[in-house]
Amino acid sequence: MSDANKPGYLAKYVSHTTPSSMPAGETIEVQLRLQNAGSFPWLRGGERPFRLGYQWYDANNQMVQLAPSLDFRAALPRTIAPDGTVDLTAQLHSPDTPGNYRLRWDMIHELVTWFSSQGDPGLVLPLTVTASATPTQPPPSSEAPAQPVGISAQDVVDSLAQHPTRRYPMRTHADIRRLVIHHTATPANISVQRIADFQVKQRDLPGISYHFCVTAEGEVFQTQYLETVSAHAGPHSVDSVGICLIGNFTSSPPLKPQLDATARLVAQLLVMLGLTPEAVVGYSELVVTQSPGATWSQWKPTLLAEATRLMQSPNAGPRPADDKPIEHYLLFWYHGPNTWAEWDLQGAFEYIARFKPVVGFDLEEAKSAKYVTIVGGTAGVPATAERILQRAGCQVERIDGQNEAETRRIMEQLAAEGKRFATLE
Repeated sequence: MSDANKPGYLAKYVSHTTPSSMPAGETIEVQLRLQNAGSFPWLRGGERPFRLGYQWYDANNQMVQLAPSLDFRAALPRTIAPDGTVDLTAQLHSPDTPGNYRLRWDMIHELVTWFSSQGDPGLVLPLTVTASATPTQPPPSSEAPAQPVGISAQDVVDSLAQHPTRRYPMRTHADIRRLVIHHTATPANISVQRIADFQVKQRDLPGISYHFCVTAEGEVFQTQYLETVSAHAGPHSVDSVGICLIGNFTSSPPLKPQLDATARLVAQLLVMLGLTPEAVVGYSELVVTQSPGATWSQWKPTLLAEATRLMQSPNAGPRPADDKPIEHYLLFWYHGPNTWAEWDLQGAFEYIARFKPVVGFDLEEAKSAKYVTIVGGTAGVPATAERILQRAGCQVERIDGQNEAETRRIMEQLAAEGKRFATLE
């Protein structure tokens, strides 16, 4: 690949010593060798250095929030030019709760972006966190804390066929704006593994094209992670999640177990992604196709009514903000090295100097804050991000003038008046 065609942010993980399991709440050292496979040099120093970090995701695909003091990032020993390699010793701290997790090693350009936000998949590994030899102190309250809404699905992503060289691009949750329903148009007893094998070997796809598959018996399988732009809906794949019901619904709708399981999945995804039921569409509503079957208009109302009911249940509420490690996050948009909120950031200097919020460009990091101020319009940070942050228990406001100059004036006025927020209390 020529330098002109290389993405700016891309890391190749040549080798690593990450274990397959580790005790809860412990810190270990991991050796990694990385190659700079992108076109940007990885700068060692300056105000925005490049470092190696990591993220944990639990069985419900929720990012695990660690205390800032445990969010270790490995510094580079020198600036790494494109195609150069580097050996790093990184500290890794495990979650406090035993269970099955996904660990993603991810490079970060500090104060700019995580590589994963720019399409780099990072190094994703399954890892089991075991009970610690020293039990942690139980919380003083006997009442269990509210849990974030998760996805009830069997994670089979790593067990399915994948193309030997081709890979899907990546995205963030804020890029997702709808859920697209499909059917396989096959007998109901076809397996997820067979679907993946066919799509990889016969259609030459990087992997299975759907994010979730639901069987006739009501089993739900997660077959791609939400960050993956899998090719389930042509050009509409970029901003959507593909949910496929196994079976053929040309002549008759899905039976109740499959429909109920799909409604639960849809409700969980809508809550997690901050979307409304209007975001759920059949593939046939986007292009000329029979999927999800000629009976879609018959069972779509039933599906959405049940998903809406489930979304209104007490367990679907936002996560409380009491234990969030960041007090206030100032969120700017970033679409690439030449397309980011440079003027908005410059216009916020007086505000930043006055109130000293955490400043960044990362939606996942912002979810760790009690208060989030989004700077700029929805063409930068989309409206979907506001709903995702609110579902994560954040109090959110947006500072958006008619243009960059007015946004700057609003920020400077807030600083001059000593008002951290324009609308929040």
